Amino acid sequence: MQNLWILGLCFSIGFLLRIANRIPDNAHKTINAFILHISLPAQILLFVPKMAFSKDLLLAASMAWIVFFFCFAILLTFKSFFSLNSKTLGCLLLTAGLGNTSFLGLPMIEIFFGKEFNSIGILCDQPGTFLVLSLIGIPIALHQSSISPNFYDLAKRVVTFPPFISFIVALFASNIDISARAETILSRLGDALAPLALFSVGFQFKIGNFNSHRKELFIGLFLKMLLAPLFIFSFYILILKDTSMISKISIFEAAMPPMITGGIIAAENDLAPELASMMIAVGVLFSVITLPIWKMLLDQH
Repeated sequence: MQNLWILGLCFSIGFLLRIANRIPDNAHKTINAFILHISLPAQILLFVPKMAFSKDLLLAASMAWIVFFFCFAILLTFKSFFSLNSKTLGCLLLTAGLGNTSFLGLPMIEIFFGKEFNSIGILCDQPGTFLVLSLIGIPIALHQSSISPNFYDLAKRVVTFPPFISFIVALFASNIDISARAETILSRLGDALAPLALFSVGFQFKIGNFNSHRKELFIGLFLKMLLAPLFIFSFYILILKDTSMISKISIFEAAMPPMITGGIIAAENDLAPELASMMIAVGVLFSVITLPIWKMLLDQH
């Protein structure tokens, strides 16, 4: 509970500093760069080599792919019923279809389950959410905005992404013993991820014109934070009968609010940018209520 208060404080400080104009408007970009280039790679290098890989871990890596295609099918089926134009559809695919499994997911795993389970969250994020965004999400955004995707640039973006490089290195380093000093350094650098991530989320927290996007916002958040994790819960626990921590952490990650990066990409490609911002902001706000409920539900199985 102490960690939750600390992260809540970091979120609040970030939000208050933005509205008080105490730091530059683009300060979050520097913070995000530190997270993506240093803290997240440090956690990956620290935890992934210690994992005992098995076929069960495919549940974690597959979760984001299942969620995305589930949301894709729902949105495409009911596109006409909900009167969604192509730009709104693209925005919802990039927000409702992708979860915040890294910036918010890893800190929340640390709070509700323990830091030792972050390795499962990393599997949900790197071969899961990140690859879905890179290989499917970005091309969809470019297509919906009438920009032809450059597949060379997409491939380059994937293979040069620091956390992805760290993930590949960590896979090959699974049988290598690192010194206690190196492990301490990685641990200290990785510890910065949770407070900095919540500070960044708080700093970027904005709520736009709610009334003009009320229907789309409800559809997106209902799909992302209730139907999608409920589908993963039903599939993993009720059908596959898997009640392991891998399954539970995967379901918990499926319940995360919309991905910040997905929302940014939607906004940059003029895919309902105000809706994208609200999906992120209101999703984070609602997660304060929904994530403890999912944790209680998972504890009963």
